Amino acid sequence: MRWLFAVGTYAAGADFGIPVALRLHRASLPGVRVMVDRIPKRERLMNLVSALLASDAPVAFREIAGRVIGYDDPAGSEALEKRFDRDKADLRRLGIPIEYVQSDGVGKSGYVVDQGEVFQQRVTFTPQEHLLLAIAGRVGAAATGGGALEEALKSALRKLAVDLDGADSLDDVAPVTVLRARTGDPRTLENLSVLSQAVTANRSVRFSYCSLHADVAEGREVDPYGLGSSHGAWYLAGWCHVRKALRVFRISRIEGQVQVIGSEATRAFEVPYDFRMEEHVGKEAWDLGDGQPVTVRLSVEPAIATEGLLPGARLVSSEGGRPLLEVDVRRPGALVPWLLARGGDVAVLEPESLRDSVRAEADRLLARYRGESAVRVAMSSGAQGEREIEA
Repeated sequence: MRWLFAVGTYAAGADFGIPVALRLHRASLPGVRVMVDRIPKRERLMNLVSALLASDAPVAFREIAGRVIGYDDPAGSEALEKRFDRDKADLRRLGIPIEYVQSDGVGKSGYVVDQGEVFQQRVTFTPQEHLLLAIAGRVGAAATGGGALEEALKSALRKLAVDLDGADSLDDVAPVTVLRARTGDPRTLENLSVLSQAVTANRSVRFSYCSLHADVAEGREVDPYGLGSSHGAWYLAGWCHVRKALRVFRISRIEGQVQVIGSEATRAFEVPYDFRMEEHVGKEAWDLGDGQPVTVRLSVEPAIATEGLLPGARLVSSEGGRPLLEVDVRRPGALVPWLLARGGDVAVLEPESLRDSVRAEADRLLARYRGESAVRVAMSSGAQGEREIEA
């Protein structure tokens, strides 16, 4: 008669002091056999390792035979000892070093397993490695195409990042379409490297930037919050000290080299706790910002009125043989380049302010094409001071 301690799928005798999850006294349970049936080998191996790890002193074979589940069946002592020898060899091949310790006259003789050789040491990451871990999770999640592989990847990265302060969560992240460590432009690659270091070290940067609707580059000083990639281009999001607001910059539009401000020993700023890079990259420009949505009504040439022409657009009716679409946008002015690119195939019906913006931008581009000297026309709803994205 003996006590059994079961921990998960492992079990061993009371002499080894394993923490108790379930305690059974076999003689007290009717129908329970005193000698149990043989168990699968993998379970027997785990039970043996569990018993040796749980003991503070070397464990002799006589304490294993008949007490550790897997060595308590009706087999004779010689058969049990041969089984034990095979199991030791298998465990050593698996990298679990079972060693025999000879008594020095004070302690016991028996088998031990060095916990330091079995358990993984604490994993620590530098801020740079933390950043790479987050990027790897996002790229890998997109590369696996979803399903079991994506879930396995997320699970593995969560385990690695469990003790990280501010670890990047992989739940509900926006899908990554394209993410490249290299670009075709050496200057962009160099600036990307400098900016990634600045983001990691919380150091402000200074650069010259030429936005889409600017004729000349302007100097900017920015607290870089994060980097992201969308549709093959890299973007920087951060607090712009010139605009006094959060802005998104396309790195390929930075002219010259990015300069890091301040010393390496100081953190120039703190990233807001609620900042999420995916909220600023990967969306269309007209969906960015926190303004109230405005309904835009469009007349579309039937030949191009296909599903997906304009994300979020809905068919409401038709007029003069042309479908009428409506779409809710936060920044109507940001639709101007998209509308101009489609020529007469898409016409703006409402709001009137957007019609005026399209007309003014078309006049500006025409004057520039002709080489005329023209004063830059600011778009009424997309003026540079009002745009979140500087692309």
